[in-house]
Amino acid sequence: MDVPWYRRLVDDPKPARIETSLSLHEAVLRLKAETSRWGRIITFTQYMRGRVSEDSVWLQRIAPFFGGSWQQVFAGRFETSNGRVVLVGTFGVARSTRYFMYSAIAFGLAWSALAFWIMYRNPQPGDSVWSALGGIFISAFIVLMGRFGRHLRRSDVSWLSEQITAALSNRQSSTPRVDSSGK
Repeated sequence: MDVPWYRRLVDDPKPARIETSLSLHEAVLRLKAETSRWGRIITFTQYMRGRVSEDSVWLQRIAPFFGGSWQQVFAGRFETSNGRVVLVGTFGVARSTRYFMYSAIAFGLAWSALAFWIMYRNPQPGDSVWSALGGIFISAFIVLMGRFGRHLRRSDVSWLSEQITAALSNRQSSTPRVDSSGK
């Protein structure tokens, strides 16, 4: 999977391919059974939340007292390859987080470009290069903030991989399943 350079600024997507010996229908049912459709406001156990269908799978880890926009999510779909069912997708930050960060970086770069253009076209005695560089600093800060957020949530990928693999195999998950109704 070739990732565009601009996506690597705010995200480090990791491709995933999980094979199962189950039929497509049974794999979808098993993964749905291990997934909570709705989140709860307060939780004391970690669980997997998301949507599962034959065409689309979107899962995220919900951890007690630790949220945030940089949660690693799994986005993928079920495929059939060589007579086996395969869940194919990527782990990365949510699409809304990526788009917000792209727009913040673009805003910072546009701010600097406009400030430099104004300084070049109509120089004023009080103009400061530092104010024009502010947008570049904002963009750099956004990139660093994203990397720090990914660092905080680095265990999400392994936890989600373990839960998905356990749901699609005959072995049981190491984390007790929490009913979607919160019971």
